[in-house]
Amino acid sequence: MFVHKSYKFIFIHNPKVAGTSIRNSFNPAGFKVLRNKDGYPHSPASLVKKRVGDEIWDEYFKLAFVRNPYDRCVSFYFYHQSPQYKRIQGHTHSTIEEAKKPYKEWLIKQLSAQHNMVAIPQSVYINRPLDFIGRYENLENDYQYFIKKIGGEKQLPHYNKSIDHNSWEHYYDDELKEIVGKHFKDDFDLFCYAI
Repeated sequence: MFVHKSYKFIFIHNPKVAGTSIRNSFNPAGFKVLRNKDGYPHSPASLVKKRVGDEIWDEYFKLAFVRNPYDRCVSFYFYHQSPQYKRIQGHTHSTIEEAKKPYKEWLIKQLSAQHNMVAIPQSVYINRPLDFIGRYENLENDYQYFIKKIGGEKQLPHYNKSIDHNSWEHYYDDELKEIVGKHFKDDFDLFCYAI
């Protein structure tokens, strides 16, 4: 979890939604990073609230970003193929090779696996009310809104970029859309994305 003492904000890092870029737009020395065994750096808001306490939780500006679940799954797929995935996450060659399977086959397997980051809905991370939920689809504008709210002036860098690929619609047939729609139903409903 990431708690910035100078700017007084708490950032809930939902994976594959530009979280690394948002964090790295700030000097790491300003963050109080509470490492734990419960999903760091992707700790759910409920755990963050428990760890920082009510006083800081109530005082600090709390935010997260969300992404269309269809697009987010495609981003995971291409990220898992990239050399940086192996380097940053310490995963084996076989994990990267697994992601070279056809997208539909890979995703169905990911969604059926236990404790798999790809399969975890965004609503698991954003499980408490926050002050602001930005959208990946409006990333630069929403990032600048957040920066103004905390009284800063910053540009958004781009880290952990997935391999270039087509738009998410290219990777779905009706069957896979239905599978993803059911699996991430809470995300579609809570964050107002069309199934």
